[in-house]
Amino acid sequence: MFQALIIITILLTVSLTAYLAYGAADIKSGVFVKSVCRLRSTQTVLFTYDDGPDPEITPRLLDLLKRLDIKAVFFVIGEKAERHPEILRRIVADGHLIGNHTYRHNPFYAFGTSKQIAAELSRTERVFAEAGIGKTHLFRPPLGITNFAIANAARRKGCTTVGWDVRSFDTRRNETRETVLARVKRKLKGGSIVLLHDRMPNVCWLTEQIADYARNELNINTFDNEELRRP
Repeated sequence: MFQALIIITILLTVSLTAYLAYGAADIKSGVFVKSVCRLRSTQTVLFTYDDGPDPEITPRLLDLLKRLDIKAVFFVIGEKAERHPEILRRIVADGHLIGNHTYRHNPFYAFGTSKQIAAELSRTERVFAEAGIGKTHLFRPPLGITNFAIANAARRKGCTTVGWDVRSFDTRRNETRETVLARVKRKLKGGSIVLLHDRMPNVCWLTEQIADYARNELNINTFDNEELRRP
């Protein structure tokens, strides 16, 4: 009987650990925080860009988005934004939305306390204020990792956490841009939120190819951020 209880306890512990690990790694799971991972409208695709702004790539991407009539969301890193406030202002002036991607994008941020994570968000908010672009309610956790501390920090700050349903993995150095595009095409559908990075050299090519595929193969002609404009 005692051995059976030990086995049951071990199995429950392993199951709970696996469940929490799954919840932490997959932002779509909603285990720790409810995230917007798809749009309500199935006639729209939303492009989102992480880890900028980049002084060379982001302005070129903004030129492309204007030509393609795409309104996107940029989840920016605070310390990068602090060095390039003029790009932040242009992002907003062009009709795109800004999201908080923490100040440093430290890969170990998920091990911080709720207070430490909230401080990272607040520091980035100050960067936005100093750039004159106002506040944002949008938040995307680095790497898409969530846990209790991150969820508490997001709630304390009144954030809308935004995930994705199409992860391009465009940061993989050993893959061609064609491989990344094929991956996105397999997953893309109406209402998708696409994750790309405006620090990667292929982001403009990928954006144009994905938009072309959506328009010509999926009959989707709207690429806007209206659903995320309000909390």
